[in-house]
Formats: sequence, structure tokens, C-alpha cells
Amino acid sequence: MESILTRFRRLAPKSHSMLVTKEIDIVSRLPYELRDMIFTKLEPDEMMVMLNVSRRWRDNWLNDEVWLSLAQRRLPGLADHIRTSAADEKDRGEMFRQALHKIRRRMSGKFASALPHSMCLETERFFKLDKSLPHSEGGVHEYGDLRRSGMVSTALYPHFMMYRSGRIAWWPEAYALPFFAIVDDLRTRTRRGYLFPDNQGTRQGYKTAMSSDLFIMGRETTVHGWHFKLNCRRSVELPEDFERCIAEGERVLLISKNAEIYHWTFGGALEHIDANHLGCYSTGRVVMGGLEDFSYRFSSHNIGLRLRENGMLIDFIIHPTLNHIFFVVTLTSKPGRQLTVHEIHNDDLIESYSLEHHAISAPDIGDLGYLRWEKIDCYGGYCLAHAWLDDMDHPSHNMSQANTPLAGCSHECCMHGLLSVCFNIYTKRFTMLHHPIAKNTPSVHHLWNGHVITNNSNSERESSAKGKELILSVNSCSNQRGKDMKLQTVPLYAATPGIDTVLQQRRRVDLKAQELGESNNVDHAFNPHQRFGTNRNWASEFGSVKRLVGDDEFLLFVDGANYFAWSFCDDIPGLPLDDNGNKWWKRSNDK
Repeated sequence: MESILTRFRRLAPKSHSMLVTKEIDIVSRLPYELRDMIFTKLEPDEMMVMLNVSRRWRDNWLNDEVWLSLAQRRLPGLADHIRTSAADEKDRGEMFRQALHKIRRRMSGKFASALPHSMCLETERFFKLDKSLPHSEGGVHEYGDLRRSGMVSTALYPHFMMYRSGRIAWWPEAYALPFFAIVDDLRTRTRRGYLFPDNQGTRQGYKTAMSSDLFIMGRETTVHGWHFKLNCRRSVELPEDFERCIAEGERVLLISKNAEIYHWTFGGALEHIDANHLGCYSTGRVVMGGLEDFSYRFSSHNIGLRLRENGMLIDFIIHPTLNHIFFVVTLTSKPGRQLTVHEIHNDDLIESYSLEHHAISAPDIGDLGYLRWEKIDCYGGYCLAHAWLDDMDHPSHNMSQANTPLAGCSHECCMHGLLSVCFNIYTKRFTMLHHPIAKNTPSVHHLWNGHVITNNSNSERESSAKGKELILSVNSCSNQRGKDMKLQTVPLYAATPGIDTVLQQRRRVDLKAQELGESNNVDHAFNPHQRFGTNRNWASEFGSVKRLVGDDEFLLFVDGANYFAWSFCDDIPGLPLDDNGNKWWKRSNDK
């Protein structure tokens, strides 16, 4: 970065009246064509340094001519998101700069604040219950009413459900009360309780989904949707039972038990989409593509479906900005399996994109026994499936290409660890990401911006003992760039006490890469087992279910009933100070 920009700076001649040497900035005066040429030479981290030099540089380098070109080159899809989100065209360049900041902070581990908490109903001091949704709409105002009715006992076993856009959805009682859900908003400290109307105590068959705008809960043919911003409920009845629910914004796709597709926009009419007309697959009875609940590795609510007759795996992705587009993902079950993403415009098949790879062709390999889409960035990237390359070593697979390095990996790469099959809905390209981490259980993983966030660790290492487990950000093999990670130090980011439960400071401790066991490509680490104060918000642990979820704004590590949330955008709002309290906390500087 420095070597490039120094070419565009020159020293001013020394003045007899000035003893200090000045630098004249000629970079910001360059024409657009030259600035665009410079951009092509810069990496994302270098661009962030450049944009923080001065306000003039930000204005010149992120004007309407430049930032759009930069977005399409580096972050496809982000420009479309900004166009639909920005109310004022003048704010688009600033929104793009803020998006770059979020990405950089998340990738470097530099969180703004953190929150250790637990999923509990009583003695809640952080989230405030919103009582504006009427009882008739499914709103829950008092937990005591549920307890007096016998619906809630004193012994609750909370269960994490899902995360989306700064909101955490969970069941206070996962198995006894699957129709009672809580959604906590980390950005506003608002809590909402939702009760499935007229549930009659039925404890089976509930399907849930959550988007940035909606929380969905349905059973059999009935679907209820609650709007977070409008704070109201709308419902819809399907002509047949549904098995899968996908939500994006105000749009919902519902897949029936016979693989028929139904589209519903919040407050609108139900629309039937003829799956046989699309030609992506033939309709028939569908079942869950895998186990209904994975106690480790990945989130379970995004598991796709399997056609019972031919074993084909199917799943669906809704376009995040265009209302008339969605995607159908299929994976054939026959030898030489083929993964295909079908693009649907206005209920017509426009294009199909296929991937053939030896890892996908292996029979029943690792986690490729099911499809599970998950967003892996904020600009069109989705992970469709995972596989453990270690499983290819089994003689029955007869995989002669199993040890062939992926594109981007070094020739010396030892093909073991996690393989992620990804697709970008804007570039229409597949990507295979290889992360050299060990297949340990129980462990969980979360793929974001090319990094795998994991609690995976060498079981013989002291820091993997209970209370010392670390969250590691592991780079992909293709991004090692020839660095000898074993000789480097790895920053461990931890928190220091802030106001009440919110941790508003952070500190950095350097770890030797050798201390991280088999994970030798670690960029940074977090300590998720910090507990402060009296721990009054920590519920008793039940079971060992863990999850790692998040986006550019938040990262969550869920461990039983407890979780630790890191914020990479703004501070998590703290509690107001006491009248007699005169506490001031200053955030420490990054190293």
C-alpha cells in the first residue's frame, strides 16, 4: 500500500520561513481513470487504510463514479443492497464506507463491545419486554399468566433457535412449549414474546423461520408471520401441509410435503408456483434432508429437503433485493452427483448453473448427505453444503482425486479439513473453500467472509479445557499467501468490564501459533468464557448444544443456555447510569 501511494506524493520545496516539511496531496486530484487503476492494485485492507486518511480522500475515492465500480469488482451485490436501502442518493457512498468498516472489523476481530448473557425469562435486566402486540395477535405480556395456566413451569430448559440481523430467537421451553418463542434484539434491547394462536397444547410439527423483517411460525397448513417493524401479525392458510419455510425480508417460500412451492408476501395473498412447470425437479413426497437437530457443527433450521422417491436433495434461496427472483438448489443422488442452482424469474426458469467436483461425487461423504444454505457474507454469497475431506480417505470411496489441491491452494497443501461449497447469486459462480482444521467433536463452525469461525481445538491442549475454550477465526487455505503461520503470533481479543452487563472495552493478548494445536492458519481468537460481576444473568446449563452464528455486525457463540455476543458495528447499548453513579469508561486503543 505504502509503496503504491508514495508514487503519487511529492515533497514541497522547503520554505525559508518554515522549518517543517509539508507534503502536497496530489492523489485526490487524479482523474477518475487513474484512481480506478490504483483501486485494481489494492487489497480490501489497503482500501480501508486509504479511506481513513482524510475526509477529502473519502469524498474523492467514494464518489458516485468510483464506489459503484469498486463495489461491483470487490463485493458483488453490495451495490444493489445499498441502492434499495439508501433513502438519499448522497448517502450511498457513506453507506458503502460503513459497510467496508464492518467487514474489516469483523475480519480482524476488533469488536466494539460485547455481552455475556443467558436465555432466561426471570430477573431480566438487559432486555425490556415489549407489550405493544395484543394478546389476540399472539403477543405475550406477562410470563406469570403462562405459568398460572400451567403452560410454563419453574424448571425451564431454554433452546437457541436462530439468529438474523441482530436478533436472537429462542424457545424458553423447547420440547414442552414449542409454540412459545422469544425474540431478543441486541441493537435496541427489546424483547418480544410470540405465542402460536389456538395451539391447543399441540407439541409437534412446528416450523419456524426468521428474516430481517419477519418471524414465522407455522404448523400443518397454518402459517403466522409477525412483522418486527410494523409490530403486527398476518396469517395465511395453505391447501396442504408444508415441510419447509424460507423467509427473506417480507417474502416467504413454503414447500409442501409434496414438494409444491407456495409464495407469500406479508399481508398479501398466497401464490402457488407449479414446481413441475419450472422443470428443476419432479414433485413427490419430501422428508428432511438430514437429522432434524445437529448438536454440533452447523445450524439446524436451514436444513433442506430430500425427495423420498429418487433421493434428490432440494432447497431454496430467496433473492434479498429483487422480489421476482428466487433460486432452486438441487443435488442428484446418482453416481457422479451434480450440484445445480436454478435461477427463477417471475416463476420461469431463466438459467441453471452446475458444479461437478470429485468431493461432491463421493457417496454419502461427510455432511453432504443434505443441503443447508447459509449466508456467508453480505453481498450475495451462500454456502450450500459442507464436507470433511478426511472422510474421503476411506477405501470404499475410491477417490483418486481426493488429495488433489483445490484451485488457489498451494501444491504442498495437505487436503484434510473442511470443504465448503459456495455460490454467489450475483456473480453466478461456485467457489470451493478449504479450511485446514481438524474434524473434532463436539465442535461448531460458522463461515463468514472466507473465514471459518470455530471452537475447534486440540483436545490435549490446556486452553481447550472447560472455561478456557477459544473461538478461532481460521483463514482459508487459498489465503495463506505463503505465510509461515507457525512462526507468527495470533491476537486474542478479550473484553474488560464496562457498564453493568455490557463489556465496552477490549484488550489484546498475543498467542503463539503453536499453542493453537492443529489450527495453524488462525488470524485471531476470542475468549467466550469471560464472566463478570455476580453472573446474575447466567442460567444453569442444560445439555451441551452449541452454535456459532452471526454477520458483519454481530458474532454469537451459544453454549447451552448461555451465549456471548460480540458487536463489530456500534456499541451494544448499556444500562443507564444510577443517579449517584459517576462512572466513565474509555475504550482502549487497538494494538
